[in-house]
Amino acid sequence: AAERLRALPEVHYHLG
Repeated sequence: AAERLRALPEVHYHLG
């Protein structure tokens, strides 16, 4: 989800 991690909660998982 690197292309939409801005919209998904995954951004929090990737950035910590």
